[in-house]
Amino acid sequence: MSGGAAAAVARGELADGDYTLPLDAFIGTVNGLLHDWVACHAPATFDAVVDELARQLLLSLDTLNLSSRPSSQGRRDQARNDAP
Repeated sequence: MSGGAAAAVARGELADGDYTLPLDAFIGTVNGLLHDWVACHAPATFDAVVDELARQLLLSLDTLNLSSRPSSQGRRDQARNDAP
């Protein structure tokens, strides 16, 4: 684990774990999409490609539940439950 990741774990911002496989999977997604885009198999604008990669990354992070803290949705739900 890198120094930055270890520091995030120590602060409680990141759950401790091995993220090698999910990271490799995301890199494969990036490579596959960019290969198809450059070869014109995926006709899209640069912005559309970036948006899709960002969407894939956010879905991956959400699925992994990397944070040791409640998600923003969980915090919103808790705030609703605490409201009078």
